[in-house]
Amino acid sequence: MRVAVIGAGVSGLAAIKCCRDEGLDVVCFEKRNDLGGLWNYTEIVKPGQSNVTRFVIITFIIRVVPKTARIVFEQPEFP
Repeated sequence: MRVAVIGAGVSGLAAIKCCRDEGLDVVCFEKRNDLGGLWNYTEIVKPGQSNVTRFVIITFIIRVVPKTARIVFEQPEFP
């Protein structure tokens, strides 16, 4: 069976992995040239394109990553 995933952001990448794990033929459609969706930070934002700000990324790295790193690395591979 062939499956289409729209968007290569966090959810799209997780969906692709799950589909591939089930042996499905996956095609992903992404309007940007890179993976990551909103988390793909760029200095220049084109019209109709969104991304998180530098402040959000820095805050995430400083506050969230240290608290969750222990949990993530102790878990088996997603899912």
